[in-house]
Amino acid sequence: MLVALLQRGLLLDRGLQRSGSFVNSLLQRFTPRTVFMEIGAGDCSLALLAASYVERVYAVDPAKRIVDGRLPPLNLRLLLSDEDTGIPVPEGSVDLAFSARPTAARLRLARQCLASGGLFVTSDLGSRQLALEAGFARVRQPWFEPVIVAVTIEFALPT
Repeated sequence: MLVALLQRGLLLDRGLQRSGSFVNSLLQRFTPRTVFMEIGAGDCSLALLAASYVERVYAVDPAKRIVDGRLPPLNLRLLLSDEDTGIPVPEGSVDLAFSARPTAARLRLARQCLASGGLFVTSDLGSRQLALEAGFARVRQPWFEPVIVAVTIEFALPT
């Protein structure tokens, strides 16, 4: 279900319009228990769509007009925040983060929020180096798809 959700939502982003097969294979591992975060949520159309399929959604945006006056579902938290104030999301609690226009600060904040093995997905092909600098363990940009996938450390280090 999350695959179909993100395909519909991400089709608004021109970079992902042609990436159906790769996005399918990437997102099929997520379940309705997924915690999703969209940074730069704008009007929250993708976040609202995600809320009907996943356990919890964080929609982060500095604008005060998000959701256009609609009452959000109970599993959607609207966070009016930006890179300077940080993201008030528990560290290591997000499975999948998305931003159409990631910045270095957004990538660092997303990495803090992602659980071990969590993914950050974007169609901004210029953000590969920024993801590496933000400390992601692996950054993949398949030559055949206009998408970047950054993976956090895939296992917890013993304390």
